[in-house]
Amino acid sequence: MARNDYKRNERLYQIALRRDWTYSLKLALIGFVVGVLAIPALLAGDPDLHPLSRTVSFVAWVFSLGFGGIAAYRFYVQRSKKKTEDHP
Repeated sequence: MARNDYKRNERLYQIALRRDWTYSLKLALIGFVVGVLAIPALLAGDPDLHPLSRTVSFVAWVFSLGFGGIAAYRFYVQRSKKKTEDHP
């Protein structure tokens, strides 16, 4: 069983800032697929739910871009750390 390396009241973005960049990338992809593609597709048939669909899509875009940015930042930090360890 994998150990939990997070604190009790820690936010998801705080965990993502400490973990490997792939963790943030996975969160961004899941948020995009579920919030931008799946939920609006499920709600597309009902015109009364169209505003909800647009709101969910917007929030999912913000979530995906935010965690995508964290993934890019962590990727850069980890690559630069690896380069400094290789060349003392």
